[in-house]
Amino acid sequence: SGVPASRYANFLPGVFRSATCPAGAPGALFYRLTATATGNGRGILGGAEMQLRAGGVSQPIQFIRADSQFSGAEIGFLVDGSNSTIYSSADGSMPETISVKLANKAQVNELLWTARNDGFANDSMTAATLAVSDDNVNFSTSVT
Repeated sequence: SGVPASRYANFLPGVFRSATCPAGAPGALFYRLTATATGNGRGILGGAEMQLRAGGVSQPIQFIRADSQFSGAEIGFLVDGSNSTIYSSADGSMPETISVKLANKAQVNELLWTARNDGFANDSMTAATLAVSDDNVNFSTSVT
């Protein structure tokens, strides 16, 4: 069971929030999201929740890692199903990459990102790329 889409109503306008695999792609196990800009001007990426969805269904995540994280705001909180916990990258860490391994191969067609609800909603990404891979080595960029 995934987090209801209605919980994603607090996207900032223009925030990267959906992506499609290359035409004809059967899907992938590995996804790499690289945020290149946020709305805060501080070079910090933050969010309450993230989902990778295929056909409207949230895909189970087996593994997630980030380039950086603040103590107490670790990357695992981004996929724990709770808007009361947050992920935050370290100061000045842009671009920030989040790497995900799904439990099963899927053709993800949506990336849902919930902004922080603690006064730092502008830590959400405003520009990003999403790349896919079957082997976690060779990635192809699917969307910018």
